[in-house]
Amino acid sequence: MLLSAGQKSMVLSEAGKEGQKMAGCMNWRRILPVAALLTMTLNFHIHGAVWKSGTDGSQNKWWYDYEDGTYARNGWYWLDGDQDGSWECYCFDEEGWLIMDTVTPDGYTVNKDGTWTVHGIVQVRDSRQQENEAEERMEIQVQSEGKILRFELNDSLAAKELYQQLPVEIDVSDYSTNEKIFYPSEKLTTDGAPLAQGGAGTLAYYKPWGNVVMFYGGFRSNNSLFELGQVVNGGEFISGLKGRIRIEPVQ
Repeated sequence: MLLSAGQKSMVLSEAGKEGQKMAGCMNWRRILPVAALLTMTLNFHIHGAVWKSGTDGSQNKWWYDYEDGTYARNGWYWLDGDQDGSWECYCFDEEGWLIMDTVTPDGYTVNKDGTWTVHGIVQVRDSRQQENEAEERMEIQVQSEGKILRFELNDSLAAKELYQQLPVEIDVSDYSTNEKIFYPSEKLTTDGAPLAQGGAGTLAYYKPWGNVVMFYGGFRSNNSLFELGQVVNGGEFISGLKGRIRIEPVQ
């Protein structure tokens, strides 16, 4: 099988077809047509990721381990699967298993190695494209008691100002029954920032109090709550955050 268990660089991206709802993979976004998929912006995790096979009754299944407590799941990922400098696109289900030799829930074809193909041709990107994408992305990770979660920030000024304040170790606290909050050292500029309208996994800024919010449940939007980004991995850990946490940019 093409998928070896060596060290590999990886890139994460959600994908699909515009106007269709994803079936079988949670929290996927409505997306671009096929022709645009290769130009999507991506989330990068450069070091320490490996392919692993399942055990017991799942010996023929594969998953992608970041080796930091998280793994690829619930979406499309660009990976240099054979370390040849070209990046192929793979789809993982909500449990983290690689989807192989079929049509994915969002209607794309993957071959026996799990790579996305069009008319039998494997779709690839080169390393330069990936590096350019990485330079344009803002992704942060939150660490607490051995757990790691990642957020992809949007391109608002508020998100950029938060990013510039990192790394930081800061106290997180509960608020209501659906969010964790912390207070950045400097207030953020909300001019031009989108209002927060998502559900669980939304990273937001509440201007009146000057606090950043990590939602692990649904919420009502209001004119003082601005979106900073969305969780891309480890969202299930938000509700358990407590005490001192470390927040840093993902390089």
